[in-house]
Amino acid sequence: MKKYFVIGILLLMLVVLNSQVAIQNSKRVLITSSRSDYKKDLVAQIVDELTEMQCEVVVENNKFLKDTNPMEYDAIVILNKIYAGKQEKKVRNFLAGLSEKEKEKVLVVNTVGAKKYVAKQPNVPLITSASENSKAEETAREMMYWLKSKLK
Repeated sequence: MKKYFVIGILLLMLVVLNSQVAIQNSKRVLITSSRSDYKKDLVAQIVDELTEMQCEVVVENNKFLKDTNPMEYDAIVILNKIYAGKQEKKVRNFLAGLSEKEKEKVLVVNTVGAKKYVAKQPNVPLITSASENSKAEETAREMMYWLKSKLK
């Protein structure tokens, strides 16, 4: 009985140690977004797939960007709304403060009423999507393609 107890404790310690190593080796992804049903759909699809890839995913409002240290993440996805042809100010400010190296890990997804309205982008990867729920799956695939290339 004592022998089985010791074996059980050793197995438990092994499982805990392996899970700690997996957490330390997992990739961190930050996803920020403003509120809309379309963006909520996109975020849900991306989070599901990233979780399956054993990534640590942090989802925040775009307001969180002002306090974000990009070096804490392996990839950052910003879902940004375009209004009157401009990005949200908090997104513009965040992007303006990034080094060239930090910009390499950022993907901006501009959502607009119609795809013809595209804001200027300061040298970061960009996906522009009309805010139509029927387009969410296609946009999520594009986002995951980019994320997988960054999280290798």
